[in-house]
Amino acid sequence: MKFEPVSTWALNSIRQTNLLESWFRSFEHKRRLPSLAEFEPLRAYPKPNELIVYDVVRSDGAPRYYVVEEGDVITTAFGFSAKGHFLNEVIEPRIWRTSGLVYDECVARRLPVYSVYSGLVRGNERAVFERLLLPFGHSENASVPAKSEVIGLVAALKSMAWTECHDDADQVQAAMSEPQYSTNVIITHG
Repeated sequence: MKFEPVSTWALNSIRQTNLLESWFRSFEHKRRLPSLAEFEPLRAYPKPNELIVYDVVRSDGAPRYYVVEEGDVITTAFGFSAKGHFLNEVIEPRIWRTSGLVYDECVARRLPVYSVYSGLVRGNERAVFERLLLPFGHSENASVPAKSEVIGLVAALKSMAWTECHDDADQVQAAMSEPQYSTNVIITHG
């Protein structure tokens, strides 16, 4: 999966763009990753049901993503809650194979990642998702180097779903397919 570097113009959502620009202001002002605990724009986000908060836990050097908080966008779309679980434990392996790369890229680059993908959700609804992932580090008072590792992520997830008519064969094929990504970008500057 390839990630092109772009600016904030790639985002479609005004809410996501405002959140991203606030993240960059904090990043540039403090010259380090923002701390989740100190990032006020998250608490002021107008649609908190679109937000998912993750702890990044290292296991044998590889990052894993533990869902700390989630809005109802996920439960509405997929019919389950991931809160209190690692993503790779609740998302089917065929889907995690591509989705996990987006999270890994955000952690490795220590920069926001924006992706747009589509897939079948809850029955015969087709959905398009716009996901902005923001990386977070230690608080300002923590005794860690300025280039600290990513210890948390926030996803702002917008979705749009519609019902399609399928015959049974189309439905089975769509249910077996991986998400179709149309956009994967690293946001390099606000």
